Amino acid sequence: MLAEPPQRFVHRHRSETGQAGQVERAHGLNTETFVRGCGADEVVPRGDDFAATVRHHHPGGVDGLVDAAVLEAAALPAVKDGGTVVTVRGYQGDGTDRVRVAPIFARDYVEAAAELDRLAELAGEGLLTIRVAGELPASRAADAHRSLERHGVRGRFVLRFG
Repeated sequence: MLAEPPQRFVHRHRSETGQAGQVERAHGLNTETFVRGCGADEVVPRGDDFAATVRHHHPGGVDGLVDAAVLEAAALPAVKDGGTVVTVRGYQGDGTDRVRVAPIFARDYVEAAAELDRLAELAGEGLLTIRVAGELPASRAADAHRSLERHGVRGRFVLRFG
């Protein structure tokens, strides 16, 4: 999605004061440690001042970002003019041409064998972290879906058939 590979990775995480942060701490989890382990050089907390915090560290803005936290319009000011924001829930942008907004959807890759094979290779080599929220029998697929709709689930569910 970016014209050139990024030189640095900036990642934001859930609010440490919110319920998700409290649950993480109760289970001995540390989001910052996790995202740094995934390759992030910097961690910027998610919140109303996300873009301002990024601009504090990168006054010209960053080349691009992946908005996995669904900040949508609030993430755009963090990116420099001509940069790219990749969105994961269909956000199309604010209607201006200042930054390129590129929505991506997992469904677009269902039949993309080469891309899926490459992801499997990366996972097999330990270079891609796969997060599994849990395993359920296929008969409980609706439960998995409801769980994902509530947001805050880390990873995806694996459905067992047979």
